[in-house]
Amino acid sequence: MRERGTNYWVMETDYEDYSIVMNCEGREDGFTVSYGWLLTREKDMRVLNPRRYDELLEKAKGYSTLWGRPEVITADNTDCSFDEESYWPN
Repeated sequence: MRERGTNYWVMETDYEDYSIVMNCEGREDGFTVSYGWLLTREKDMRVLNPRRYDELLEKAKGYSTLWGRPEVITADNTDCSFDEESYWPN
């Protein structure tokens, strides 16, 4: 079994509103796969605060060309109404 360390890096955060997180994995076929997440406390930031979203996306672009690629997928967060207690009971 291969030992693995952390599978992501927090590139930047303000500890209150956002984090820019990245991951890069070398695959056995020789290709490298990169992932990036722009995590915000504001669920619908792209819609409710597009100026702030664009500002954070520009910060993320400073860490990797990944963020400007046309195949970047944005998640639809409109169905995220789970009850935290049902997932994380005390």
